[in-house]
Amino acid sequence: MDEVLTAALRDAVFDRLDYLDRLAGESDQHSKAALADTEIVRLTYAFRALLTEHSTDERGRCKQCSGWLRLRRHPCSVWNIAHRHLLTAS
Repeated sequence: MDEVLTAALRDAVFDRLDYLDRLAGESDQHSKAALADTEIVRLTYAFRALLTEHSTDERGRCKQCSGWLRLRRHPCSVWNIAHRHLLTAS
């Protein structure tokens, strides 16, 4: 049952992102401005929450990616992706 719920969650999130991509690409300027007013705040809130979950512990490791057997140094892949998409030109 967990696999079904996981698939439903994944599909719902990707469907929402696809919907936002379509609106951003196909809407008129007024609609894009309205979209920016509502969705940018939601997306930045979500991104901050995700990055907070992946902050460092007292040993400098990612709290979320590390475990008893997995010791992942910071920055983890979540932070690397955030940096690449928010701060670099790629």
